[in-house]
Amino acid sequence: MISTNSGLNWFCTALLAGLPKDAQLAEMRTTVPLGNTGAGYGLGIMSGPLSCGGPYGGHDGAIMGYGIRGAVTDDGRAAANVTVTAVPTDVATTRRVENTADTALCAAKQK
Repeated sequence: MISTNSGLNWFCTALLAGLPKDAQLAEMRTTVPLGNTGAGYGLGIMSGPLSCGGPYGGHDGAIMGYGIRGAVTDDGRAAANVTVTAVPTDVATTRRVENTADTALCAAKQK
């Protein structure tokens, strides 16, 4: 998908807020574990736990020179995209990107 951050937020929010029919969304949210990280991957949706409680859904992506992590609260009421100008190549940098998305979503949930 090629989009702006706001366009990606709109798409992911609509998707997780129920744009597909209930049965389709349930299939997309049925995930398999990604190691022992607490995260999972379904049909085009990654999920993981938020530090403030509850899950998030979203996806990441990359194109030469850019990386993005899109994340939406499970109810679709808050979304965040973190875009970096270098694709993370190590675990520590990847965690910082994930933590930034987590911080934004948890702050939005508290409003």
